Amino acid sequence: MANISYLLDDWVIYPEKSLIEKDGEVIHLEPKVMEVLVYLLENSNRVVSREELNENVWQSRYTSDDVITRAISVLRKKLNDQGKVHQYIKTIPKHGYLLDYTPSRNEQDLPSLDEPANDYVRFNVKKRNLFILLAIMAIAIAVWLFAFKHNDVDRIVKLRVDNFSASDELGESNLVAKSLTQQLITTLGNSKHVQVSLNNEFIDSNAVNFDYFVGGAVRRINNDFQVSMHFADAREGKVIWSQTFAGSVEDWHILVNSVANTLDYFIEVVDREGLDLDTMSVESMQTALLIYQARQLRMVSSQQNYLLSIQLLENGLRTYPNDQKVPLELGIALYRAASFFDNPDYFARMESLYGSYNQDTMPEGMAFIQGLYQYSSATIPLQQLINTGKQYAELFANQPEYHSFMASFYLQAKQYEQAESHVQKALKLQPGFSVATFYQAKLQSLMGQNQAAIDTLTTYLNFNRDDYSAKYMLAWLLVENGRFSEAINFLKPVELEKENRELRVLLAQSYFYLQLPELASQQYQKLLNQAEPLASRAIACQLAIITEVDTDSACDAQDALQDSMLYGRYQMLKGDYSKSLTIYQQIFADQKPESSQIRYSDWVDYTWLLAQTGDAVEAQQLAKQLLRDIADQQRLGYGAKGISDVILWLVLDDNEQALNALDDAIAEGWLHLYTWQYGGIHPAFTGNVSREKFAERFTYIDQALKRQRKQVVVISGKDKRNSP
Repeated sequence: MANISYLLDDWVIYPEKSLIEKDGEVIHLEPKVMEVLVYLLENSNRVVSREELNENVWQSRYTSDDVITRAISVLRKKLNDQGKVHQYIKTIPKHGYLLDYTPSRNEQDLPSLDEPANDYVRFNVKKRNLFILLAIMAIAIAVWLFAFKHNDVDRIVKLRVDNFSASDELGESNLVAKSLTQQLITTLGNSKHVQVSLNNEFIDSNAVNFDYFVGGAVRRINNDFQVSMHFADAREGKVIWSQTFAGSVEDWHILVNSVANTLDYFIEVVDREGLDLDTMSVESMQTALLIYQARQLRMVSSQQNYLLSIQLLENGLRTYPNDQKVPLELGIALYRAASFFDNPDYFARMESLYGSYNQDTMPEGMAFIQGLYQYSSATIPLQQLINTGKQYAELFANQPEYHSFMASFYLQAKQYEQAESHVQKALKLQPGFSVATFYQAKLQSLMGQNQAAIDTLTTYLNFNRDDYSAKYMLAWLLVENGRFSEAINFLKPVELEKENRELRVLLAQSYFYLQLPELASQQYQKLLNQAEPLASRAIACQLAIITEVDTDSACDAQDALQDSMLYGRYQMLKGDYSKSLTIYQQIFADQKPESSQIRYSDWVDYTWLLAQTGDAVEAQQLAKQLLRDIADQQRLGYGAKGISDVILWLVLDDNEQALNALDDAIAEGWLHLYTWQYGGIHPAFTGNVSREKFAERFTYIDQALKRQRKQVVVISGKDKRNSP
């Protein structure tokens, strides 16, 4: 049977293989997305309605419009059809979609992608590249085999367990000693890091050639058992690590398990960190264990873990004041806590830490800790911090948090390739590391892969349910992608206590986006009751804006808001554009969009205000600059532009471009018409709602929001009084 393929401009489309190809680039499509494309190809140059796609592709009356919208959006992305005017798939409002092109249909036996290429299917793989690829694969296999041999075989610790004795010669101590010996054999026998044997009369310890041995003694002191254990070099008898344990007589079995688990943990650290037991002193081994334990606490973001980690390291620094690694680890822990809690006290402790050293005594790498503090206090630029971090790449090569920091900084610098490299290094060192997972999702969103980012966080939270940062990022992405009902149903089971303020803000915003202002007001009221006095003023003003109740008393009377963006926005909503512009000009004075910390959405509001107050020349100049700046930004997700370009085109009086941009946004899932910042629709649209073209699009959004409101009611079983 002949293979059917299509030629759409320079794209070759292979339905049976569910892929498209252009200039040697092969892109796979989801099966249903390919079916949509084929149907549009077979029905090109005529309008295909959503109902027709439902019946012929999904063969269902109940497929939601969101599913079809997503399929069209995916096709446009894959075909690079995302310009201001779509080249291939055009949206015909209230009617459907039009494939505005006459494709070629071919039913010859075209070559498989596994066969040599010809002139028709352009795969430019040359023999030279193939030989290079094979050589690289051979090298990679050799490296892997070498790593496998040396890491999984050569590095296994050969350990002899000597029988523990009762140093007080008591029968009960002897029982504990025998139990401990047996428990060590059992626990370590299940470890992949050690080959263990018991030292007894049937084994010639010299023939087995053990690397190390462990032994010790048990004695009773009053109501406690005390265990002294040592880990030593079998060849020289040098003690590498020793520790004393104690536990109550009645809980002696817990003590035995604790000793066995500690030794297992010790050997795991040696293996994971690649430590050289032959050259390490007892002090260096103790500090290595301390650092490892403190670092593991920080691998899942929680307040308690950070505090415990810092406490461990500060105690370690007092115990080992001359150690070079503990202060670096403490500096990293303090920076993590400072960022997590947004607490200046931790930054002050960072400054005190590196300030306690002079130039001669400062540990190698402490300049990076100093750079973290200086960048946070805005005394050095981002690129200087990145350069400092690069200087110590080798020193911090096995530190996952270092790589997560560098990923964050490269993200800020929009150097995404370097950011991705550091994210992968962090996750390789510590699979499931919370911060690295967070930045991986952020990077995916920046690249327009919002569903992949959501999947990354969902998978992570299945194993780390208490990670606050991941919860926030997931909820935020759902909201930013117009999936308000999903965000609500995710957040409602979460216990939103005072420390979960950011999650409650997202819940309030989601309710308002869905046009459930009463429920949004309830959440803002709870925030108001929990907030500190200064923050409560801003919340009270925002609450008044969304409820349209007591706005003058809530906003005008607050002196602390006089110079804030919120107060300027409030004046804009009142229609006092001159006063609003005066406030904005105080904030935007001497600022430039490309270098300021002000959000682009606020720059858009400022531009729109300029146009409303008669400064058309400056407004249009700024609008053109902002359009250039945001041209490559995604519509939805992290660092997205939303519909900023729509408002800017309105400033430029180009309604056709504004409509095209709005169509693009809606096709990608933008449903944020009723925005909490503005208490409803943005003022730029209020004069256009009566226009038929805008009204049609707003009606579509209202229908999509209505469907989502029903999903909230169905899933939660609550809030029925608010359903339409």
